[in-house]
Amino acid sequence: MPTYTLCPLYVNKVCNDNEDFVNVLFKFCQNNNLKVGLDSTDYLITSYESLLSKNELFRTWIKFLFLKENNYEILPTNEEYDNIHSATIDTCVKSYDRILSCKIKNDYNDKREQIQMSSITLIDADELRTNISNGNTFITNQINQTSHGNNAGNTINNR
Repeated sequence: MPTYTLCPLYVNKVCNDNEDFVNVLFKFCQNNNLKVGLDSTDYLITSYESLLSKNELFRTWIKFLFLKENNYEILPTNEEYDNIHSATIDTCVKSYDRILSCKIKNDYNDKREQIQMSSITLIDADELRTNISNGNTFITNQINQTSHGNNAGNTINNR
């Protein structure tokens, strides 16, 4: 099951877009192979809540996400974070799949080197939507290419 670390800014965007909420974010609450990666310090959940505490879609998503342990994976982290991007990257690095979904890639420009050195696959909202609608083929192909030496070290999609 691929585990996706979702940047709080991405979750905020999607919870304010009914179509993406249903077609992307809510897919993590269904019987499939998708998981959300969360840190063991609850920094990401707290960040989601601080951005979306009054958003009814967010509260619905969290409720359904935590109904089944197959929908999420708690990743062992023990750091105190000073910003969303550091927490998201650290959590993502702890996952096997190392897939980080963000609102837009430019949000992570200052973390580009760290992302590349950590072999993180950074995907934006449009790429995640396409990937989920295509049954995870984008991520599977990109991970296979990276692990087999094709495009090694080039897991961030430069556009």
